[in-house]
Amino acid sequence: MNLKNFFFVAISLILPLSQIDAGLTYHKGRIVDPDDIALCSVEEHYQYGCEAYHYHDWKHAIRHFHIVSINFPDHPCCENAKFYLGVSYYYFGEHEFANTAFSNYLKSSNNPEYLEDAIEYKFLIAEEFRAGAKRHIYGSKMLPAWLPATEQSIEIYDEIITSFPCHSLAAKALTSKAAVLWGNGDYRESVEAYLTLIRRFPKHEKAPESYLLISRLYLDQAHKEFQNPDILALAQLNFKKFEYDFPSEERLEEARYFVQEVKETFAKGLYDTGQFFERCKKTGASVIYYQNALQQFPDTAVAEQCRRRMMALDVDVAADENLSG
Repeated sequence: MNLKNFFFVAISLILPLSQIDAGLTYHKGRIVDPDDIALCSVEEHYQYGCEAYHYHDWKHAIRHFHIVSINFPDHPCCENAKFYLGVSYYYFGEHEFANTAFSNYLKSSNNPEYLEDAIEYKFLIAEEFRAGAKRHIYGSKMLPAWLPATEQSIEIYDEIITSFPCHSLAAKALTSKAAVLWGNGDYRESVEAYLTLIRRFPKHEKAPESYLLISRLYLDQAHKEFQNPDILALAQLNFKKFEYDFPSEERLEEARYFVQEVKETFAKGLYDTGQFFERCKKTGASVIYYQNALQQFPDTAVAEQCRRRMMALDVDVAADENLSG
């Protein structure tokens, strides 16, 4: 049994003991947590929750709003209780359960009173997940929050992007989603998220920023895939679109620099390979790589290094360049 399987088996064995320790009880034909049982009227629980909420006593606010939401689902105050439950969970640091509460709130009505606030909180939760906030094992409050939640952040971003496509938060969600995908090495999906933002919000301040970030992304990808010829073509195309859409943008020069750095990266890959063959005493092979770097990327600093190496190897650089021209 590998370590991962052992860990989850151990957790599975511990879980029943945790439930017993939690003091579960039998109530109205089912086993429940005593804290979930309504001990007074729905109005009183709602009032107690609001008082705790007012004083930022998030633990007690969670308890009373949770009781209202699960025991009185058809009561008029249940809808707002779900929203306040989400807020209380958020400030209590339980982002996973806050997200669930806000989702339940948004599903409870076609026109919820705090619609925009709930969406903003969900976005903040996704940002917390993106920054490293963890989720609970098995989604249980009784188990530690050890699991990464980047996939959950993408799900929330997608929910915002799909449900509120023209809202300003959708632009932020697209940017954050692209950043998560980029961090995961999903370059194509990341670029698509940036391009969706540009198409959907062409006048938004994040549109030129997205063009610039795509330029950076292609440079990052070039460092990892310096033999992929498509990257340079895509980087150059992105720059042309950037320049066409925002001809007065100050950051165009920065984007131009990133395109040039992609060229330098590819040229450096050829140069390093040539150096390898030189060390192996295979001069002919090394010259081929130096020549390729010169011919494909003549306007790079690395090209000058290739010229010097070819001169040191007594290769007629001028004749070679004239031939390639």
